[in-house]
Amino acid sequence: MRHHQHVLRDRGRRRARRPRRTRRAPARRCAGRTGRAPAPGILPDLQNGEERGARLGADGLDDWTARFVAQLAAPRAQHISLSGADGPEHVLVDVEGAWAALAQRSEEWTVRRGGPVRLWDAVEVHLLRWRTEGAPPLERFEVLATPEDQSITWPTA
Repeated sequence: MRHHQHVLRDRGRRRARRPRRTRRAPARRCAGRTGRAPAPGILPDLQNGEERGARLGADGLDDWTARFVAQLAAPRAQHISLSGADGPEHVLVDVEGAWAALAQRSEEWTVRRGGPVRLWDAVEVHLLRWRTEGAPPLERFEVLATPEDQSITWPTA
């Protein structure tokens, strides 16, 4: 949306007037953003937790749309990249205490996870489904907002 400037004459000089702002309803927080972010500098013990081979690695989040789809699966999670002795580690931390740490060892990715939910499992399922359905671009996503809830989906192939 472009704002147009209105020009007024003021004693022979031209002066730009800003467009009037309309009153807007107060913004509501996104339903997925109701929790508080983890305190800075406080991470879970990433050496403990259940470990398995990952079906998708953190490189699956290189694409912006893929990161958006991942955020739909884990709306309260933050992504942090850490440098470790064995190489970079990609960590998802949820406000509820769930976490997932991804690391690449040679050609394979592993995920270590802990907390009340399996965070990376949910992201993997969502991303794999999105890819299976043709990885539609964001322009094709559908947003449904009601007073009770909101949802974001994409058309199936």
